[in-house]
Amino acid sequence: IAFRGNGCDSCKGTGIKGRTLVSEIVKPDDTMLSLLAKPDYIGASRHWREQLNGEPAIEHGIRAIVAGRVSPADVEFRIGELKEHEHLLEKPSNVSTLQVNSHA
Repeated sequence: IAFRGNGCDSCKGTGIKGRTLVSEIVKPDDTMLSLLAKPDYIGASRHWREQLNGEPAIEHGIRAIVAGRVSPADVEFRIGELKEHEHLLEKPSNVSTLQVNSHA
């Protein structure tokens, strides 16, 4: 898991090395647009996740945390609390160790 470092001249004191995009992309299909027009937001969200393989930004962020690409503190600050998604932070069964990264 990556954590923000203390900073250095190279990172201008930010403690961040590079940038990693954590995002949510929604590419609606006709079914999703129809559900939104009703308006059936829960149905549209379910369709997006189940039929269009949609991934909420918080889940994308958690995958980046587990992979050691971003700091949990940065994901929480920019996207939202991780507490309700703790189950997604469990170590995958196919990963024996997680590398700890820190810049500066």
